[in-house]
Order: sequence, then structure tokens, then C-alpha cells
Amino acid sequence: MANHVENTIYLEVGNAAIQNEWQKLFVDYGKRTEKPSYHGDGTISIWEYEEIQKHPFLSGYTEDNWYEWNCDNIGAKWAHLDDADEYCARIVSAWSPVAEYVEKLYHHLWLIDNTVVIRHTYEDEYRNFIGVGKWFDNEFESVNLDTEDLSDVLTNKFGNVDDEDFDWDYDEKTDCCPSEWYDDWICQWFSEAETWH
Repeated sequence: MANHVENTIYLEVGNAAIQNEWQKLFVDYGKRTEKPSYHGDGTISIWEYEEIQKHPFLSGYTEDNWYEWNCDNIGAKWAHLDDADEYCARIVSAWSPVAEYVEKLYHHLWLIDNTVVIRHTYEDEYRNFIGVGKWFDNEFESVNLDTEDLSDVLTNKFGNVDDEDFDWDYDEKTDCCPSEWYDDWICQWFSEAETWH
């Protein structure tokens, strides 16, 4: 099974036309369907998002070329829209962030309003990598950490975390819970990385 990557795309700057397009591409991009209830006692109504591969700024996707097309145009083996509101869209992908998709989205929105700014954050579920990218003024900036960077953070704080005796629940030497400390550190890194521009 593929590692899931949590991608969040933020609309930071956009005029009314951009906000209307965002609404179409994300918030309203789906339909309400009836599904059997989880208890088998009737049906329930749920909202299902459409495939992002069918967005109007993408083309060429078919059932026959899905893998190669997704890697080239989305940036990941597969990806689906998980949630959206008027300023934020969450996409879950396999193995990789959806960087190629975000680039194409930005250029689509830039043609509507060249002052648009979008930000993309991503985090591998096993924290093999994390990153933030920002599109503005037809330019791109990013900052990310890979496995080696993240391992160094833990090693600098706790020593050898690969030791089978290492306790992720409590570390006497530092008098803290390493797993909680790491979560807090990642959140702080995102907060600082997202304000670089």
C-alpha cells in the first residue's frame, strides 16, 4: 500500500473571479449521491468529489494511461480531493506531493488574475518528507525537508532513535515524550516555513 501524502492548497490572494473559479474547481466540484447505509438499514446521502484529473485545465487523462498521466500531470500515482472550502483544498496522494498539479492550477488561475497567490503544504504520513511551496508573480519558491533532514532533527534532540530500546513514549534524559515533541516540532516548522515570503 502506498504512503499517503497530505496536500493542502491555500488560496492566499485572489479577486472575485478567482474565488468563483476556486468554488467551481473545489467547493462545488462533486455531487450528492445515495449509498447503502453502514448498518444495512437503508441508504444515506453523502457528498462525493469528482476526480481532479478531469479539471478543465488538464487534458489527456484516460483509463488506459492513468498511471503515467497521473505521474506527469498530478505528480503522484493517484490523488483525490478530500475536502475543500473557500480558501483551502485538501488532496490525498500516493507516495509524492501533487506539485505538478499545483503548478498547472496556478497557471490556470494566473490567466484569470495575475495577482493570484497560492501556497501548497505537504506531509508524508511517515514523515519521509515535508514541504511548503508558494506560487506568486508567476514565480515559485519552496522549502522542504527529506528523510535525512528529519532524522537529523530527532538525532540532535534524542540521540540514536534507531536503537530498538528507544522509547517514543518517554525519554528520561530530555524529560519529554519524543513523539509529542516531534509533532510539535513539525507544526512549528510549518508555521515558520509558511511565512518566509
